Amino acid sequence: MTPRVARHEGLPRSASRCELTSCTVGTPVNLRQLSLLKRISSDEDLSRPCALSQYSGGVSGEQVGARVDIWIWSVRLTRTRSIASDACRGGHVRVNGVRVKPAHVVRVGDEVRLRHEGRERIVVVARVITKRVGAPVAAECYVDKSPPPPPREETLTVAVRARGAGRPTKRERRSIDKLLGRPVVEERDRRTRPE
Repeated sequence: MTPRVARHEGLPRSASRCELTSCTVGTPVNLRQLSLLKRISSDEDLSRPCALSQYSGGVSGEQVGARVDIWIWSVRLTRTRSIASDACRGGHVRVNGVRVKPAHVVRVGDEVRLRHEGRERIVVVARVITKRVGAPVAAECYVDKSPPPPPREETLTVAVRARGAGRPTKRERRSIDKLLGRPVVEERDRRTRPE
């Protein structure tokens, strides 16, 4: 957990030193922000690193950490961020062997285990990103140590019948019996069989 950053006296409640110093890195500022920056710079040393700089990317542009649900979504381990967040809340995500909440910060070198869609994914964070990127770039952001997925032959094929198609005909029933390996009983055998 990061320490709270104290507000400077006379600043609006929403302004903190971190927010104001981050806008000096090249983004245009309005007059109000400029006057606040001048007031702070006379009292504090702005060269000191900010407590929240690890989330904003810092001066170098590389991020130190990101929320685990955002990172899982960004590297395309889940389709949506809400699925990633639900997986964290459900206890399906572990970082370094510990179950984590969606807001847990993941850093380079952490091992993330995700159970999703009947498969366990084990990845090691190689790069921290917060924006969803294409699959080739996403694959560079982690080292995959997952066991290989099961072959498709082992998965069961399920017979699907169109909704509203009604009851199968006699011909369809015979083909279903043949597919399932049931013995086929001819109609003539049924009539002549003693009871």
